[in-house]
Amino acid sequence: MPPYGWHMGLRQNVRLRSWLFPSPAILVAVIPHAVDCKHNFVSTALAKYQHATQPNHHSLPHSNSEAKLSPSLSIPMAPSTSSTTLRAIRERLEEMWNDVRAEYLRLLDIGRVYPFHREEIRRLFRPLYGPEETDMPAVYDREYLPWKQEPNIPAIQAELSATLDEQEDYSSRKTLLQNVTSPLFYTGKNEYITLPCRHLDEITERTLSPAASDASSMACDIMSAGGLRQSLTSEHEVSILMTGTRVWIMYPPTVHNLKLFKRVFLLEQMSPRTAELSAKLEGGLIYLQTPGETVVTPPRCCLIVISIQASVAAFYDVRLKCETPEQLPVPSSIAEALSSEQTDESREEFLCSYSERLHDILNNTVPSVYNTTQRIEEIIETWDDEKEGLRALCNSLPDGDEWADMFARLWADYAIGQVDILACALCDDAFDARIWTATSQGKLKLLEDHFLKAHWN
Repeated sequence: MPPYGWHMGLRQNVRLRSWLFPSPAILVAVIPHAVDCKHNFVSTALAKYQHATQPNHHSLPHSNSEAKLSPSLSIPMAPSTSSTTLRAIRERLEEMWNDVRAEYLRLLDIGRVYPFHREEIRRLFRPLYGPEETDMPAVYDREYLPWKQEPNIPAIQAELSATLDEQEDYSSRKTLLQNVTSPLFYTGKNEYITLPCRHLDEITERTLSPAASDASSMACDIMSAGGLRQSLTSEHEVSILMTGTRVWIMYPPTVHNLKLFKRVFLLEQMSPRTAELSAKLEGGLIYLQTPGETVVTPPRCCLIVISIQASVAAFYDVRLKCETPEQLPVPSSIAEALSSEQTDESREEFLCSYSERLHDILNNTVPSVYNTTQRIEEIIETWDDEKEGLRALCNSLPDGDEWADMFARLWADYAIGQVDILACALCDDAFDARIWTATSQGKLKLLEDHFLKAHWN
């Protein structure tokens, strides 16, 4: 039985999810001592990173004695030519015909991602993810599918199409939805759909593990061929692929990675810049997901998901009892972070912690864990005062503009998830209904610009 009780991350239209229950096959067998785990995010992540960078840290077996070493980890570059797994992933990436294929392939060429299934690699990277088995990503085969019956793709298409009709959504998302059974369908944009799905909820076995505090409802995401998702997870994400093929690249939640990933996360499309920044991330595990397989990623992982073919997946989020916000220590104050005794590194660590807590609250998909509405209202009420200190803190750092952009993205993502009206959560300014005809990226840009102008500068 899988050793889990599980989660999901920040993606477009996160608020369009309703709330689901995990399958017994996956969630019943949670490690008992997982309930006792602690989550001091910054100190834990930094401890993982420091442990992994000690001189005596194990080095990965590698057939190439001349392999380059990571600048801070004593780990050779991944064997992109000798690894059967990496060769298979390369072959699938080469099947893609869109104009950014070269950038996907470059992620393999830079040699900083490692085959997920190799046990020695998982042992080596365990300190980066955490001491518990539930801290590591996991993959399960068809034996653990939670269905009472096989999902009906046409029924899913019909249900989601009706949802988009109700929203008067005239964007390319409807075209993507209509073509989900065409493996090579490509919209020409990085477009994907994330919506709650009643059909999946109805056919899913619903049993919750004792170690899990709650879980979200089943939702569906659809990506076109060549689609890209870059996200930061907030609970345990369970993603079950129903059609198509996807490549997962998962990075552990070290402070080093989170400081870099904010830059990757702000990029809308795969580009040379994406590959360049990803090359600096550490501990990357790569996996080729095929239909019937389940990928589980733990909280605060940096994710890059590439859809080789047009693909459809079911997903839900799970939060363990040991990971509720009440168990998380409050970060040090902004005033303390601004004091002259603090270094740039300690200030960045504080911003990592602060932005992670904000991300967790805005993107909580398990409402019974805590009063999400009340917490968000408190944040909104104090934002004008809070932003002054945050802005001063960001301006004191060399990459302060990128931190400002990160906060803009967090609030924009939250606003896009409000299904009734597109409005700024901080001031209730509503945008013209015609904005629903824009792409997801267009909506994000509008909201981000508004945030920076009205609620930051």
